[in-house]
Amino acid sequence: MTRWTCSAIIFLSLSSLAWAAAPCDGVWDVRYLGSNAGYVTTHENGGVLVAGFLPATQDSWDGLIATITGNQVMLTTLVSRVDASVEVVFTSADQATATVIDCTPIAECDFPPGATMQLTRIF
Repeated sequence: MTRWTCSAIIFLSLSSLAWAAAPCDGVWDVRYLGSNAGYVTTHENGGVLVAGFLPATQDSWDGLIATITGNQVMLTTLVSRVDASVEVVFTSADQATATVIDCTPIAECDFPPGATMQLTRIF
């Protein structure tokens, strides 16, 4: 199966189980160093968060997964050209901060380890 097919199956199967939107569900504008760096869509069900990230360059995409603990998640790549982990802290219903903990190979990473992005829910 292609990456698109696998991701579509994961997103559709998880979203079809949900009856209502979770507090962190939505589409988020991602800002890095004050500029738009892309968009992320998040969907939670039963304490598991799946996310899809589309960088502003639109030359790739990443699928990530995590277990929610309070207002935090440690996302890891599920479908991607890199192995990465990103800590996300939801600071309010419409704001979050994401910090890249690790990413390899570094030449393929959209953001270097230590980079912090601001997320704002747009819907």
